Amino acid sequence: MTAAPQRTLIALADAGAALSLGVGLRRRGHQVTAVASAADLLLVGAHDVIVIDAALPDRSGFEVASELVRRGSRAALVLLADAPSFEECRDAMRLGFRDVLAKPCDLEQLVAAVEGAWPKPALPSRETATFARRHGANADGLDSALRDLLAELVRWSFGPSTRARIASAVHEVVDNVLRHAYPSREGSFELRAELEGGQLLVTVADQGVGLDTVALALGPVEHVELTSNGGLSRASALAENLTVESTPGRGTRVTLAFASYRVQFDHEDAVDLSELDYLTPEMSKRVLAGLSGDCEPQYNLSPALAVSIGRMLAGPTTKQTIQKALWS
Repeated sequence: MTAAPQRTLIALADAGAALSLGVGLRRRGHQVTAVASAADLLLVGAHDVIVIDAALPDRSGFEVASELVRRGSRAALVLLADAPSFEECRDAMRLGFRDVLAKPCDLEQLVAAVEGAWPKPALPSRETATFARRHGANADGLDSALRDLLAELVRWSFGPSTRARIASAVHEVVDNVLRHAYPSREGSFELRAELEGGQLLVTVADQGVGLDTVALALGPVEHVELTSNGGLSRASALAENLTVESTPGRGTRVTLAFASYRVQFDHEDAVDLSELDYLTPEMSKRVLAGLSGDCEPQYNLSPALAVSIGRMLAGPTTKQTIQKALWS
């Protein structure tokens, strides 16, 4: 019996396989619920670990994972897929899956995945953190707000693509503040970010007249229809969730929800380094050794890392060689 029993939900299109795997997990002491569709999965209560078939009859495993993230689920996710490709594995990790198994998987593989998935880890830097700043509602305030937020996201270990998505969404919202909340007078806005595990909430609040006439027409503390506002529609597409609350004469509060997990995923001969800002010494040696060998792996490098690797491969410049000789 395992020392840490977990509430495990198995969602497989193959009911026989789900039954067999469920029996094995129960023998390990886990509480197991089995369903055969995405609709049934989304109706079941909270679980510690959810094992999802990539090809459920009504929705894909990726769509189910996105919906779970949108609902704020804290369950650790494991994906079962037919011969998963590198791209599918990478997409799964970016969605928050803790492991990807090829179907058919044996009980030993599933047990290792389930027992290794919980507790679900938070972002590497810290589990909870809060950041808040007030800025002037002008172009300088917008620039400084984004710079401050991006610096904080780096400290919280968000990857480059996720930082770009968050900053783009926040820029859309703050731009609305500048254009609509204070159309003819000076003002300010508060930018607040709250991190809890893999969930980030970013709030932009002003004390102006409201984001737009739709917000004013709806009355106090109402959710705004986003189709009337292109900027908010774009921000909504970039975030997992967006809500708007507006009270006439008392300002507007926009809250954006993001889910993110740092990714450094190796699969066979491919190494994904696109989400890293810098190379550790060990990773630098590994990449350089691989690129100089006979059977070099495929490295997915960000442009910045590619420049760094190129400089290391080129070796020291003449000036560097002279300086080394003078100081040796």
